Amino acid sequence: MTRLPQIRHKLVCPKHFAIVALLFLGSFPLSIQAIEPAFQDLSMERLLSRAREFQSASSARTAVSESPDPKMKRNNMSPGHKLERTIMKETYPTKMLLPAEFSHIVGNLASHRGMKKMTPNPHENGSPLEHSLSVGRQELPTVARIIALGAAPPSSLPTRGSLEPGVKAKALLCLDCGSNQVLLDMNSTQPLPIASITKLVTAMVVIDEMDLNQVCEAPRDIRKIEKHVVGIRPGERVTVRDLLHGLLIESGNDCAETLARAYPKGGRVGFLAAMKRKSQEIGATKARFYTPSGLDVKLQAGNSKTYEHIAKLSNTASAKDVALIGRKAFSYPLIRRIARMKTYTFRTLSAKPREYRLVSNDKLLERGLPLEGAKTGYTDAAGKCIVALFNDHGKERLIVVLNTPRHFNAAEKIYRWASRK
Repeated sequence: MTRLPQIRHKLVCPKHFAIVALLFLGSFPLSIQAIEPAFQDLSMERLLSRAREFQSASSARTAVSESPDPKMKRNNMSPGHKLERTIMKETYPTKMLLPAEFSHIVGNLASHRGMKKMTPNPHENGSPLEHSLSVGRQELPTVARIIALGAAPPSSLPTRGSLEPGVKAKALLCLDCGSNQVLLDMNSTQPLPIASITKLVTAMVVIDEMDLNQVCEAPRDIRKIEKHVVGIRPGERVTVRDLLHGLLIESGNDCAETLARAYPKGGRVGFLAAMKRKSQEIGATKARFYTPSGLDVKLQAGNSKTYEHIAKLSNTASAKDVALIGRKAFSYPLIRRIARMKTYTFRTLSAKPREYRLVSNDKLLERGLPLEGAKTGYTDAAGKCIVALFNDHGKERLIVVLNTPRHFNAAEKIYRWASRK
């Protein structure tokens, strides 16, 4: 009698209670991981077929339960119960759980909405299966029904390639050129500054309307052009073909201005009008161009001695416009060939010839990607922008990223995401 309180104390000791709890949980015969594949294999017809079997089992159990057979009471299980348990075992195989797995499964169950709603009230008549079937056969193959049977719906589990790439930008667009299907679209209709992506339109106008062998003379104020520039000097004579390489490989703003001023149909003003016509022709209706290079136009106030900058005008276009521009520009064999060059060297035709070596800043060319062409842009207003065309064994995908912290990484990330779709 004196030892009884001590024994009781030991039995309720937390350590012993934890051991008993672990032993109990180790025998818990439920595993979402085990029964998930079964749900993935179930079609709508099979679910409805199982529902009819469950209903017939419930009816059989109800009919038998009314029989006063003492054997049924003694065994505490009707034939309907046995049939129902057999169907459940065949359809949803289970496995024994280790204690470590139980917490993971409980967490999964608790994370699904509707679990509490689908749990039957213990004071009500009927089994959980009857409770889930009571809403009607047409509602069985729903998320709530699957949760009621103890498994997470397969549609709620992310699959490889189903999630969008995590790219920060003001606008994104990814186009499958073969099917014209838009794979990724974020804010693609809002006009935004596009900086040197403008040079793709400049290049198309040059190829369409100027002689590539024409010799252009650099204007006297060429050194006032803001970077990035190739560095050609005032009065130097360069062919249109060489200036086109400087325009696309090294994104030379001085090359863009020299080409525009040498335009035979109205000089710089006529060239900007031709850029507008070209963009309208290809469907880029929201594109606006104020410079052939992509540099902003600084609006000034005051006289020549006291003027101050009061605003800027930026070349703008939406991501959809840029996609149309890029797709059309990279269809030009010459633009596509120049855009894939890492280096190029040309000589001026002046009395004292000078040699210029161009080096591309396109880091996508160094990453072993199936790149067909790309054009970058950067200003304070535009941020970092890029339009790139990839051709992976005949599958062409065009990617546009506007105003992003890391344009090369963004383009590559979207390409790799799109290639898995």
